Amino acid sequence: MTGTTTRYLPGLGASIVALLVAALPFEAAAQTDRDAGGDEAPAVEGSRDASEVRDERHPAPSKSQKNRPERPYSGYGPHPGPRWEPRPPPRTPEEARDPLVAKAMRDAPLPPDRPERYRGGSDTMKAARSLAERIPAFFNYRATIARGRWQVNPYVAWRIRPAEECLADLRARGIRYSVYRADPPEDPDDDPPPPFPTPTPVHVIGPVEGVRFTSGRDGRLLVSCELAARLPAFAAVLARHDVDQLLVASGYRTQPRSSFHTFGMALDIARVHLRQPARGPDGRPSEWAVVLNDFLETPDHDTCDPALLGPDSPLGDNERGRLLLSIACELFESGDFSSVLTPNYNPGHRDHFHVDVRPDDPRTFIR
Repeated sequence: MTGTTTRYLPGLGASIVALLVAALPFEAAAQTDRDAGGDEAPAVEGSRDASEVRDERHPAPSKSQKNRPERPYSGYGPHPGPRWEPRPPPRTPEEARDPLVAKAMRDAPLPPDRPERYRGGSDTMKAARSLAERIPAFFNYRATIARGRWQVNPYVAWRIRPAEECLADLRARGIRYSVYRADPPEDPDDDPPPPFPTPTPVHVIGPVEGVRFTSGRDGRLLVSCELAARLPAFAAVLARHDVDQLLVASGYRTQPRSSFHTFGMALDIARVHLRQPARGPDGRPSEWAVVLNDFLETPDHDTCDPALLGPDSPLGDNERGRLLLSIACELFESGDFSSVLTPNYNPGHRDHFHVDVRPDDPRTFIR
């Protein structure tokens, strides 16, 4: 039909075809990651966040990547294909069809008690109280993921601090920032004002410990001050692997409501830049390690199974895949981040890592 239309109406037909093709990414974007429950329910590959930051330095997925076999679909959340029928996750172990999911639900640590210690009338403390009320109502999706690894350590729990205390911490750590203005921007292309409750939103300016965290058109990263304060720990992990830039597909955003992104406390990482090129799954060297192309999903292994980095690893000579896996596991082991979700988590995270920080929570998780 398209060929016939173009054949007889070359001008109008070509315009219609071009408009339809251009509209396809926006249809995919309409199925963006529905973090139902705040534990990062699946994102759909090709979300608007990822496409907006792609440029000529960031190549599209390779032909081999596009043609790789699909991983078995668990049935929970959106399927990464063009059409899917979501099925809600099990609410009890008895509802789980997969015995590994049932085991994960039985073994998952209980959520922490709701904090009752936030006092004061500042915007930051109002936001902290709102988070304390909202987060316990989120469904614990992480508990429904097979082969997830938990750690519970009361010493990693932290609380949201008053704005000046957190900003002073950024200055002490040498992090350049600008406090986000709460008034609506004059330019519609600028970021909208963070809706309540985002505690102390800041733009991170310039590199952190020699590593650039870039996001969006202007490269600035918009997050809560509490997440910004943890970027040096993030940068330390990256620097150990000779990474000098991290491309953030999504930091703060307004949707969905039950996502830690809406608090400015989560990052979606699409790719990292290496000071020296490394080989990927096709054997070719590149300066970019791309989660979608280079990370090898290992559904039959724990994500940080030491065997994955040993001589008989299925990663083989995929140096960039090893690097991405090492980064994910070191972020988890640091205890500075509450969740590290890789493509092993579910089909919706096949093209990025999700990393978040959660106040008043002694649990950390990776899959």
